[in-house]
Amino acid sequence: MTQAEIISRVKDRLDETATTSVRYTDEDIETLTLDGARFYVASTGCQNSTFKIVQEARTLLYELPCDFIQVERVLWWKDFSEYVPLEATSTRTMDATVYRWERQTDTRSRAYFIVPPRRIAIWPMVTTDGEEYIVHYQQDVPTLAAVPSEDHEALVDYVLARFLASEGKSKWAAEHYASYAERVTKAKRRMANHDRQWEMSSRG
Repeated sequence: MTQAEIISRVKDRLDETATTSVRYTDEDIETLTLDGARFYVASTGCQNSTFKIVQEARTLLYELPCDFIQVERVLWWKDFSEYVPLEATSTRTMDATVYRWERQTDTRSRAYFIVPPRRIAIWPMVTTDGEEYIVHYQQDVPTLAAVPSEDHEALVDYVLARFLASEGKSKWAAEHYASYAERVTKAKRRMANHDRQWEMSSRG
């Protein structure tokens, strides 16, 4: 479905036409469609990607190619022969020990923390160039294209659930959200199939 088709389907389900009172604008529907797409991506992992960082001396922050929903892991390419995971460190912990990550250096980095929407800190900083790290992350792709076409109906259910909940129609909202969640769960199972993963990657 296109965004226009999703808007039309949502309005039909809400019984809104050009001759009735319009409670929700096209922009409202588009905003919630993209929210649903983000939750879909985060739940299914269908927009996983990797990025190689080549470390620079006394550099803490690096920028990924696009915004991310989450960073799943960072691996140090030890001696260019094996991958060693870095420790994930919360920014709250870092705030409490700011002197450590601002001033500490080492022969290699051992931990990381994220600075949304697209930066990541690799620390301690090093004094030489060249170490390589692989970042595994989920891209934040706020477009309809992030969701396979066979699951666009799930986004219709998500939008309807949000609108109906705002109107206090809890029972109907819960039914639509349950339908959305069920489609997402089925998508996760489908994407866990290796043939399906190969098919999706070959399109990219």
